Amino acid sequence: ANYVYLLDGHELEILGLAELGTKSRKYDDCYVDDRDNQIDIILKGDEEAMRLIKKVVLPSNGKYKAVYNPGGPGPNPEKGVRYTAPSTKSVADVIMAIDDPMVVNYQAKGLRNKILSANRRERKRAEREIMSRHHISSHVHN
Repeated sequence: ANYVYLLDGHELEILGLAELGTKSRKYDDCYVDDRDNQIDIILKGDEEAMRLIKKVVLPSNGKYKAVYNPGGPGPNPEKGVRYTAPSTKSVADVIMAIDDPMVVNYQAKGLRNKILSANRRERKRAEREIMSRHHISSHVHN
């Protein structure tokens, strides 16, 4: 962080790492994460520079600290049991998601609900038509 990289003349700054989760008034060791098992890299800069990123390297040695996967024993750890381990050096390919962020949003959920409502209305209309063609009454007469 606090360093601007120049990639083919375009600026890029790494602001930090994040594990996204639900917004809360208070955060502690037990916050609710976003369940994607990924660390999000927060960037600022020119889109052209971001498009040049092809791989992410996690050194995990020397001056670079290891990261640890989430999880653990809960409130009652068993003495002598190792629940997580430090990362080793790894390299990951970057999925370029600038043009297609590959997320589902509430608007899409709203669209699904509109489609379901339309399907229910259509089904009821079709049932009424079938009943009227076959002179079926939906009322029971005593």
